[in-house]
Amino acid sequence: MASFFSKLFGTTPKEPEIYYSMNYRVDGVRLTVKVNNETVISDDYEFQGTGARPLNAWTRPGVNLLSVALETLKGEDADMSCKILFSRDQPGMMAGDGEIIWDFAWDSRSDEKLPHEWQQEFTI
Repeated sequence: MASFFSKLFGTTPKEPEIYYSMNYRVDGVRLTVKVNNETVISDDYEFQGTGARPLNAWTRPGVNLLSVALETLKGEDADMSCKILFSRDQPGMMAGDGEIIWDFAWDSRSDEKLPHEWQQEFTI
């Protein structure tokens, strides 16, 4: 929705044509997500947490780098998990309904032990 002043003076901010976003569900881990080495989210999820976040503010034309780092908040034998869907969405879509950039999943049965970091590049 345009503001009163933009309507009055005829300047309406242009909305992006493509949205980059992430949906996440985590349990028992400290999650840090970075885009181009800038922290987008860094929080502890001792118990299950879910959410979505737009990423356009951290992206740039060309090659971009997504990073996911996990650290344990529970004992080694505890059930822990992290699932993140990174997507390229069109206007009007819900976060995650567009083209999948990276479908990241980890749980305590995985071969990778925590702490660990994963990276994925994508191009705009």
